[in-house]
Amino acid sequence: MRRMVAFLLAAVLVMSLLAGCGGGQTLDEKTTAAPEQTTQGGTEETQGETQGETKGEEESTEAPKMEIQYPLTDAGKLTWYVKSGIDVHTDYVEASESPFHSYLPKATGVSIEWRMVPIGGNADTDYNLVLLEPELPNIMTGLDLRYEELFEGGLIYDLTPYLEEYAPDYWAWLNEDEKRLKEVQLYNGEIVYFASGVEELNTCSYGPMLRKDWLDECGLEIPYTLDEWEVVLTAFRDRYGIAPLTAQKPIWNGMFGMAAGTGAMGGFGFRTYRENGEIKCAQTQEEWKELIVTMADWYAKGLIDPDVGTVKKEGVLTKAANGEVGFVISDEALTTRIPLETSKIDPEAEWIPIPYPVPNKGDQPKFTRYEGMNSDHATVITTSCSEEELITAIKLLNFGYTEYGKNVWNFGEENVSWYYDENGVVQLTDLVINDPKGKTNAINKYSPMNDSQAPSIKTNRFAELRYEQITVDAFEVWGGNSLWYDNYMIPTLRFTAEDLETILDMEDKFGNFLGTFAAKCVKGEHDIVAEWDYMINELNSMGLQEYLSILQAAYDRVYK
Repeated sequence: MRRMVAFLLAAVLVMSLLAGCGGGQTLDEKTTAAPEQTTQGGTEETQGETQGETKGEEESTEAPKMEIQYPLTDAGKLTWYVKSGIDVHTDYVEASESPFHSYLPKATGVSIEWRMVPIGGNADTDYNLVLLEPELPNIMTGLDLRYEELFEGGLIYDLTPYLEEYAPDYWAWLNEDEKRLKEVQLYNGEIVYFASGVEELNTCSYGPMLRKDWLDECGLEIPYTLDEWEVVLTAFRDRYGIAPLTAQKPIWNGMFGMAAGTGAMGGFGFRTYRENGEIKCAQTQEEWKELIVTMADWYAKGLIDPDVGTVKKEGVLTKAANGEVGFVISDEALTTRIPLETSKIDPEAEWIPIPYPVPNKGDQPKFTRYEGMNSDHATVITTSCSEEELITAIKLLNFGYTEYGKNVWNFGEENVSWYYDENGVVQLTDLVINDPKGKTNAINKYSPMNDSQAPSIKTNRFAELRYEQITVDAFEVWGGNSLWYDNYMIPTLRFTAEDLETILDMEDKFGNFLGTFAAKCVKGEHDIVAEWDYMINELNSMGLQEYLSILQAAYDRVYK
């Protein structure tokens, strides 16, 4: 199951730091009063803002909207800790050398003292040490900041009362989608972080690719069902003397690009999903059993690479380039690299992305790899901020959700790494296009958006410009018609501390058992059909029904 909740603090020292603290603070709790508001431009804290026009003139009773003007004036300095996601590019050592990190302060008007995990350091270890310091950085960004515990410990602010005024663009984005707003709210409705997002809800960068030139040589068409896949795999095996299908471990274990062929909702790892409002375990469904039966059959027939699931990314690339495989479940990096490396050895080779398989031709895949707003990717504001610093920090982070700010986060500095053409469309400059290390590397120097952890929104234009055309095409082929997000994916759930501890412990047990059991079933060491009841009983003995009940209650509380 995709981790939709924050992890418990692991370090005993960190836990002791949080113990006994009050809940996260708002301005009203930390100071005597919030800044005084006026209808004519605000107080000193709101200088640099202008009024938005109201709908209707004198008859309107709505308060005028405030529009933040960037760069801010007299904004001061803030410290910003990066655990992950908006790191300095490997071509540089310090943030002061990085084009993006040195430009963002100019664009926003806020002087930023960046703090990164030391080169070669462990992000989790470094983060735990940061939490032990007497005064936290003003802003923190990264994967798994454990913000629920930080809020309960009084270390970060509840931003809810201030977003509409001081982060109007972020507030508007959250309120575009009721589900999106609910996903960022904590158990009692607080919003404590700025979320990362993507423009396309069904963006998907994992999926199947095959050798189109081999397909043509075998006189076959692009396959759409697993039965058709087997025909193609068998032809590749017989004609080229190979075990044609492979994938690296994370993709193979997830069965992305495979599970949808039987209607299954997950791979080897433990996963849950929703169907008509009911929370279910993917691995206890008949569609999942059928998936494992199919994979075991293919493995026995020599259609699957014996190294599947253990081969690393470079190994997959080598096998593909050398003609040792003709089917790869790929990620975004391999999607570009496989055709490039293969063409150096065989100029006639042609790799293409193909759709996720489905039970019946014409169906839409139910299960794909979702990439959108992830609640584990967060930027928080700590209570080390004064009242004035909090307002500045909120305005600073709001920049990433403005139309211009999104372009800065996605592409860097205007007229240096990108520009608007005559139609107002973002284009890359020659500096980026002609970079000696390649366009993709150059974009990463000017933008941190590839990791989708920044306080901004990854745009469709970013994907169009960053990736080669085959990769852009692949994203459309794999993700453009998915039902996963709207119908089956469980949105972010919030739990009590007691329930959270219970389900995380259970998840580890379920995952360890299923990962080993399923892999052995595929390799013929277990029989999924004969041992089905045993598997179900083992999961139930570990508390599966209790686990599903806790998730169901959390889902019903917010989404029903």
